[in-house]
Amino acid sequence: MVKQYECITVIDPAVTDAQKAELIQKVKGIMSNTKGDVEKVEDWGRRELAYKIKGKSQGLYIWFILRGEAGFIPELEAAFKLDERVLRHLILIRQKPDVIKAKPGKPGTEEKPEERSKPAEEPPAGQTEPGVQEPQ
Repeated sequence: MVKQYECITVIDPAVTDAQKAELIQKVKGIMSNTKGDVEKVEDWGRRELAYKIKGKSQGLYIWFILRGEAGFIPELEAAFKLDERVLRHLILIRQKPDVIKAKPGKPGTEEKPEERSKPAEEPPAGQTEPGVQEPQ
C-alpha cells in the first residue's frame, strides 16, 4: 500500500552545497529504485542542536515528503547510517490533518464554544429587549 512519509535529516554543517545536493539526489535515487517518489524537499538551513551530536553543536536540516511502499525505508535508513555526513534522521508516516468543516454563512459568524454552552441570559426585572413588550 502506497503511503506518504516525512523524513527529516540533520547533516554536518561543514558540508558544501554540492555535497548537500548529492545527498538529496541519493534520496531521490533510492526512491526511484523502489518505485517511490520524492514529493517535496525543503532546506530548513543551519540550526542550533539541543545537544552535541558527534561533537557538532549545529546541523543542517533537510525535510522530505516521500511517497511509496514501505520497502524503501530499510534501504534509505541503511544509506543514512553509512553516510558520515548524516548526524541524525527520522522517518515517519505522514498523518492526514484533521479537517474542520465550515458552516454555511458568513465567515467569522461561528459561535464560540463558550457561547454555545451558556444558557440565554434574561434581562433584569423591569427591563426588556427593544421591540419586546412585557406581558401585562
